[in-house]
Amino acid sequence: MTDYRIYFVDRGGRIARVREISCASQSEASDAARASLDGAFGIELWQDATMILKLAADGLVLYLR
Repeated sequence: MTDYRIYFVDRGGRIARVREISCASQSEASDAARASLDGAFGIELWQDATMILKLAADGLVLYLR
């Protein structure tokens, strides 16, 4: 299992909260991040110092590694 962090971003682009998850793959972590988007302005998925995924509130992918 690999550890990831989901950052929930507010309208000002600031981190509002963080959720730590452990997943077997990057794909599983991306799916978990997408499922967590509910109500957030946007999210970022990170593994250590590497951004994996960035999503806007409407689910639009802004960044995908």
